[in-house]
Amino acid sequence: MKKKISALLLLFLFFSIFPMKSFAANVPINPWDYAQKLGKGLDVDWSKTKEGKEAYNSQTAKDFSDMGIKHVRIRIKDDMTDESFKLLDKQIKDCLDNNIIPIIAYQADELKNDPSDKNLKKVVKWWGKTAEHYKDYPYLLSFDLIIEVTDELKKEPERLNEIYEEIVTEVRKTNSKRILMISPRVRSNPEYLNDLKIPTNHNRYLMAEWHFYASGPSKTNSEKLWTTGTDKEKQIIIDKINLALDWQKKTGIPTWVGAWMAGDYNDGNNYSVQEQTVFAKFVSDELDKANIPFAVNSDTKFYDRQNNRWYDEMIPVLKAMGFTKNNVDSVIDKKTEWVKDNIGWWLKRADNSYPKLQWELVDGNWYWFDNNGYMATGWKYINNKWYYLNNDGSMKTGWLKDTDGKWYYLNTDGSMAVNTNVGGYNLGSNGAWIV
Repeated sequence: MKKKISALLLLFLFFSIFPMKSFAANVPINPWDYAQKLGKGLDVDWSKTKEGKEAYNSQTAKDFSDMGIKHVRIRIKDDMTDESFKLLDKQIKDCLDNNIIPIIAYQADELKNDPSDKNLKKVVKWWGKTAEHYKDYPYLLSFDLIIEVTDELKKEPERLNEIYEEIVTEVRKTNSKRILMISPRVRSNPEYLNDLKIPTNHNRYLMAEWHFYASGPSKTNSEKLWTTGTDKEKQIIIDKINLALDWQKKTGIPTWVGAWMAGDYNDGNNYSVQEQTVFAKFVSDELDKANIPFAVNSDTKFYDRQNNRWYDEMIPVLKAMGFTKNNVDSVIDKKTEWVKDNIGWWLKRADNSYPKLQWELVDGNWYWFDNNGYMATGWKYINNKWYYLNNDGSMKTGWLKDTDGKWYYLNTDGSMAVNTNVGGYNLGSNGAWIV
């Protein structure tokens, strides 16, 4: 009896000192299970840029968790000093405390520009030091070895494999079962996944990271074309995903999209929020179908880090990607009120402001508000494109038979299709079906 009591007491003390959550977190994670845990996340510059380092605070991680963000890809470009580790330690702890998976990703600029032995030694040393520092951290923390394979290195597939071999060998000295991520060359393009040689010491704890639309879609570049979401444009996305799925099947190694962007924010910002939402929903839905997790590039496009708040105008894009707040919805969605006066309908926000000359997403439907703030109906010419708003103001998509008896087709972003063929039907310059 005394032995039983002693055993129970010992067990109680053990789990008092090592809580179940911490104990479970230190069990190695199968890469396929890890991929499912990753879900949907964001790329962050918390430890990369001067602004990111200075602005970071613990509230950020809480806000990210509240938005439903499951992981963050913490990008780093500098050498790791005591001060760097102190900040990164805090960020990782904040993530784990808020059920966010942290991923350390190294930029390795010098090596990408000049993949010499000298620069390789620097990167191996960087990862050796970082791996040693985090060797006892929970296995939820993973290492993304090179942020994106660009510059001179993208031209040398064999050299890239040699580099991964050396880095993995170094990291495995202290982290034998931590998830490591390697990415293909040419901006981590999935077309080059087959060029990768699996490192000898992968130990079965390995994933591949790839990118597409990392700097957003384009209205002119055929390789990443997205205008209105035509079948051809959608197929570009589907084909990229299928390349990753084929490689997964061939190797038994899961993949993850480390960066994609809903708009061309850094190259003209040519997509409206509405257009971004249509693109983001399609990409997110296709990745969901393939069970491939992803990180969106990047947090500063959606989150005001100076004031710890989400940009209200970007909430529809986040929602299209599958991010939703757990407790508090956006001001736009939850605290709006439709008001009708003797002129028409308008939308009153919580702060008493109202939308004018812009699209607004309300209860899953898009509405256009004119320069006086009134909801529009019928045909409207907006930003050099025709749109049709139903009688209730909601944006029309698909086929429309107008009062003139002619048929028109509205793309997935609501714009009228012109000079094209849809489902075997030719549409003219005025958008009408040519009989």
